[in-house]
Parts: sequence; structure tokens; C-alpha cells
Amino acid sequence: MPLSSGSEAWEAFKQVHPPAPGKPIRQWIHPGWDWTYVIAGRMRLPIGEDELIVAAGDAVEFDTRVPHGFGNPGPEVLEVLCMFNPDGARLHSRAVELGETPDTTG
Repeated sequence: MPLSSGSEAWEAFKQVHPPAPGKPIRQWIHPGWDWTYVIAGRMRLPIGEDELIVAAGDAVEFDTRVPHGFGNPGPEVLEVLCMFNPDGARLHSRAVELGETPDTTG
């Protein structure tokens, strides 16, 4: 769900993901920069050669030219606040229009 008007230098979105511990995570590469804050639950974040588990109350930021994606390893619902610069927002907004989720396999 968008939290900003889309006319700012950064765009904010809240995302809610049900637990999906065994679901493969598709990684994406695109121009831009992402900043993600975990509101509730845990986020599994493969990024490049690494994989992080990001807990509620923690944030990550990264260059989106590095392969990345995220998923919910469970057991709780994952809620995240995502902020994208214009290049990052363009990809994420377009994927939603197409009925895709740019951060996990559809």
C-alpha cells in the first residue's frame, strides 16, 4: 500500500506478507536504492552472495544493482516499511500493476 503521493524523491510503501517458510525467493537487479524497516515478524533477505534475517525493529538499505529479494520465513506475519528512490519505485510500482510481486516469486 503506498504511503506517499509518488511525487517525492523517495516513495514509501507498507507491505504485509503471510508466513512462507519454504517458498523460494526470486532475486531482482534494477537501478535504484532501497531502504526497508521491519515493523513486525522477520524478513529473509538474500542479497548478493549473502543472506540476512532481519528482525522487527531493524532496517536495511542497499543498492538495488546487487541481486536481492525478500521473503517471510515465519512464523509470524511480516510487515515492512519500504522506501524506494525514483528508480526503485518505478520497478516496484510497475510490477504491482502487472499483478506481480517484485520481491518474491509470484
